[in-house]
Amino acid sequence: MSMYQGRILVADDERTGRVYITSILEQAGFECDCAADALTAAGLLRTQPYDLLISDIQMPGNENLRLIREVPQIRQGLPVIIITGHPTLDTAMQSIQLSVAGYLTKPAQAAELVREAQNAIQRYRTYRTMYSSTERLLEWRRQLEQIQALLAGRPGEPPGESLGSFAHITLQNILGALVDLKRFSLASTQGSPFFKHLDAISETIDLLERTRCSFNAMEFGELHHKLGSLVEACAQASHPPAPGEPAIS
Repeated sequence: MSMYQGRILVADDERTGRVYITSILEQAGFECDCAADALTAAGLLRTQPYDLLISDIQMPGNENLRLIREVPQIRQGLPVIIITGHPTLDTAMQSIQLSVAGYLTKPAQAAELVREAQNAIQRYRTYRTMYSSTERLLEWRRQLEQIQALLAGRPGEPPGESLGSFAHITLQNILGALVDLKRFSLASTQGSPFFKHLDAISETIDLLERTRCSFNAMEFGELHHKLGSLVEACAQASHPPAPGEPAIS
């Protein structure tokens, strides 16, 4: 039995097409749901967690690639692979502008279909991890600013019990997020956006280890600066792909 690789929605109005695609993917370890039209597919995308959409072009409700254009509003970053029996230069060009993860013609070769699905889902998981980590670090950076302001108001004085607890919890949260980020970076390939920031992540972790016990205002300032740079770098790496870019999902 193949290892579970992710959940895919297959949208195609031809039953034979749906059966062919899902049989290949399920044998490779993917879980698949099906939709026979764009309206049904959009409804499933809004209510169910998917790692990838594989969509036909010529099906009800997908005029002018309407479903593909709606995907970023329904689920940001979700990758889309288009599979069609009627490839045209126009739809291929639109696909590039819409940043689809792949454009395949029917009948797709099994190995190519599985490979494209695996690559798209891996990029999506990287994107989701970076986006989630960036959001958490942004929130904790705001808390760090509050701690800085409170420390600045009482120079030379030890932090009170409430401030000390607040700072300790905040720094522990930041440290936990960065340690997770470092583990993910080490497990990623060198082409991963995370891997590029591994040194910065490690340096910030080292500084956190010192700062969380000292309450030194200068170190808090340095930590705030490093965390800000790291958040900015992660935010750039996890931004939704612009037209013409390969989708990171």
